[in-house]
Amino acid sequence: MPLITLFLLASVARGQTQTCQLIESWVHFKPFQASSNELVGKFPLVTVDRPITKVFRHEETGLDVSVGVEVMKGSSDDAPPTAIRVALVVGSKTNQVFDSTEASEAMAVYDKHWRYLSVSRNVTRNDRLYTFTLFCERLPRKRR
Repeated sequence: MPLITLFLLASVARGQTQTCQLIESWVHFKPFQASSNELVGKFPLVTVDRPITKVFRHEETGLDVSVGVEVMKGSSDDAPPTAIRVALVVGSKTNQVFDSTEASEAMAVYDKHWRYLSVSRNVTRNDRLYTFTLFCERLPRKRR
C-alpha cells in the first residue's frame, strides 16, 4: 500500500502546470469605452533559489512593465518552499521590483493547496486608465 500512495503523490505533483501572466485592460471615461483583458506576456513559474524578474514592453503605451516572482524556502536549505510573492512596477526596474515604494506586491503561503496569486497597478496614459495585472497560478494538466 505505501508504494501505491507514493506513486499517486508523484503523479499529482507532475500533473500540474505553474505559469505567470501579465495582462492589461483599459478604461476611457469620456466617452466611456473599455477593453477586455489582453495578454502582455507570460512565463513558466519555476522554483529556483533566486527571484525571477522579467520586463515586458506594452506596445500600445510604450511603457515597460517589470514583474517579479519569488518562491521562498523554509529556514533550512532542504526545506520545501513555504511562501510565494509577486510584484509589479511600471518601468525597466527589475532590481527594484521587490520592496519598492512604486511597486505593487502580494505574498501568500505556498504549499500543495496554493492555486493563485495576483497583483495589479493602475497607470493613466493617453486619457485612459490602464490596469496591469500579474498573476501566477497552478493548474492541473488536462488528461488526454
